Amino acid sequence: MFDYYKHFNLFKIRKLGHLKGFVKKWIYILTNPKESLQKRRILNSNKAKIMWFESAYKNMYHSLFQYYPSLVMIINHMKKIGINDYFVICPKKDSYWYDAVFEELLTLQGIDENKRIYIDDCNISAKNIYYSSFPNEIPSIINQIIKQLQDSFNDDKFNFTNRLYISRKKSQVRFLSNEDEIRNILEKEYGFKTIYMEDYNLKEKINIMKNAEIVISIDGTSLVNALFSKKQCKMIGLRLHSLTEHMFVMSAMFDNISYLPIVCDLDEEILDKGYNNDCQWHSSNIYIDPIYLREKLEVYEVSKI
Repeated sequence: MFDYYKHFNLFKIRKLGHLKGFVKKWIYILTNPKESLQKRRILNSNKAKIMWFESAYKNMYHSLFQYYPSLVMIINHMKKIGINDYFVICPKKDSYWYDAVFEELLTLQGIDENKRIYIDDCNISAKNIYYSSFPNEIPSIINQIIKQLQDSFNDDKFNFTNRLYISRKKSQVRFLSNEDEIRNILEKEYGFKTIYMEDYNLKEKINIMKNAEIVISIDGTSLVNALFSKKQCKMIGLRLHSLTEHMFVMSAMFDNISYLPIVCDLDEEILDKGYNNDCQWHSSNIYIDPIYLREKLEVYEVSKI
């Protein structure tokens, strides 16, 4: 792929996305000549570099089950083979995800500012890159990572309710169309507290979730936060039938987590062509009948207050 971009010409375009990435790269070079030159010198040097992320890193699932474990694995490998001097190619600085999550993870791994190379979502050319496959379905690795984060960020001052509804109202896609009605039921009849994970950094998220016993959310990255619970926790996912089965696999790696799905109705179909031409579940909005919700909560032994 690097060779493809190095010898790129307009007659060899494979995808529109490739052209966009190529243009973004050169816009950055032309508008930031000094900084870009320094980065290019580092990237094309023989010093070891860890490639930490790809364009899909911007949520809790990709961050904590793919990219962060990969970073830890590579750092541990480098220690074993005696490489102590290296750079880490990091996501763009001064973004929500950098401030809320990545800064804390980099600091936890001892990656000082002078060892970081910040790259926007663009194509780069680099030498001596270390990259690993994703261990997101290997229980021994994921459990170790989650425990490390729980221990490192634990704060006994946090005292949060054990019944949580995580709203996606501040997310970009995949909403519950009758959320106001459902929130009213969950809060007044079942004692749930509604939260927005976008309002918290990583440490706060971990401490909010540690005492959770029942977490309800639209299935996806919001619900992933429930895996930080230290108690026997029911993780109830509102989902379309066509949604991927990631949550089944992830929750099965934790002895204290019970994943309980509730299949909802499709309310507004939004086919996400950027994700997959026929992908229905990624961006579409869902609806759940209040009577059906109460029935499923009874089946899952969620009592009213």
